[in-house]
Amino acid sequence: MAKEATHNTLIMLQALDAIDNGINQYDTDQPPKYVNNTHLSSRVGRLNPDWTDPDQSPEKENAAFQQAMMLAGSEFLEVFDT
Repeated sequence: MAKEATHNTLIMLQALDAIDNGINQYDTDQPPKYVNNTHLSSRVGRLNPDWTDPDQSPEKENAAFQQAMMLAGSEFLEVFDT
């Protein structure tokens, strides 16, 4: 079970790293037929404060960061519990 959780975690980290570095999932010269914006990186990215929001305070940024940590942490724990 621990070996499977470690493998799943490595796969998850590899995908997050690839998304973060702009690496495509596959080699092609054609545009994708659809775009998946529901992966963890997208969900965390949506928690960033809007740049047009007049409140750009460190407190608001820290609150968003805390939400992102909770979201990512719960995803990792779910992988480990499988």
